[in-house]
This record gives sequence, C-alpha cells and structure tokens, in this order.
Amino acid sequence: MGFLIRLLGPSATNPYFKRLEEAEQTIRQLLALRTMSFEILHLASGDVQIALEDRNSRLEETTSLDARLTKELERATVENERASPTHQEADSRISRLSLEIAETKQIIANAQALLATQEKAREQVMGELEELGSRRQLAVDAIEEKDRALKEVRHTVQDLLSRSEEDIRREILRRLKLRRAEEIHELYSRLRDL
Repeated sequence: MGFLIRLLGPSATNPYFKRLEEAEQTIRQLLALRTMSFEILHLASGDVQIALEDRNSRLEETTSLDARLTKELERATVENERASPTHQEADSRISRLSLEIAETKQIIANAQALLATQEKAREQVMGELEELGSRRQLAVDAIEEKDRALKEVRHTVQDLLSRSEEDIRREILRRLKLRRAEEIHELYSRLRDL
C-alpha cells in the first residue's frame, strides 16, 4: 500500500480511500437497517396474532353469554306462566335478564366494532410489513451492489500492488488510450448523426 502511495502520491490515493471508507460505512448502515426491519417485522406479527386471539376469545365469550341468557329468559318466561304466585318475582327476573341481554348485545356491538378496528389495524400492519419487506429487499440489493463494488476495488488494489512500476505505467497508459478511443468513437458517432 505504501508503494502505491509513493507511486501515485497521497493526493491521488485519498479519493480512493475516502470512497472505500464511504462504501464500508454505507454497508454497515444497510446491515443495521436490515436487522432493524427484521425485528420490527417480528414484533408486529406477534402483536397482530395476540390481538386476533384476544378478539376471538372475547367474541366466543359474548356469544355463549348471549345464548345462555336467552335460554334463561325463555325458561323464566315458562316458569312465570306456570307459577302465578311467583309472578312478580318472575317479572323482576325477566326485567333483569332483559337488561342483561341488552347489555350483552351492547358488548357484542362493541366487540364487533373492536373487531373492525383490529381488522383495519391488521391491514395497516400488513401494508407496513410489505413496505418493510420491499425496503429490506432494496437494502439487500444495495448491500450486494456495494459488496461487489468493494470486491472490485480490492481486486484492483491487489492487482496494482502486485505489479511493478513499469506495469502500472503501462496499465495507466492503456486505460487512458481506451478512454480516449471511447471518447473519439462517441464524438464520431455524434458527428455522423448530424
């Protein structure tokens, strides 16, 4: 590496090392983003599953309560018709059960509203998860691209370090000629198009 700095001078190698450091820093940031997106995806999936299980449990409880109270109301009505001496007590019980049924229906309505809200939240979380997935894929692609570029730079540096001073001069001249030839070809193509 010292040979390369002596050959090209510190000012010529500074941009290379700066680009190399920037590429490594970008790769570290992309890897951190990838790890964070996996953690968010895992946490969000767990929250959605817990909310769905809680919703189903509440819905089953309220449905069974409604069925039990309806049966109890029907039984109380039959008892009321059979037992006229306990008519007032049965009326009181029917009123209480009617009130409980109304409350149960309100609980069911609330549970259905909660279910709709949770469904919306689930859809939103799924949308965010899909967006995170696409971001993660973009990050992975960017990491792979940066990794390829870094490998190419390392290969070029190793290639330069293994060559003699004369070989490096020849390679620089060859690349300059190639670049000039491409520029001349491009200018020729433009002139021909005119």
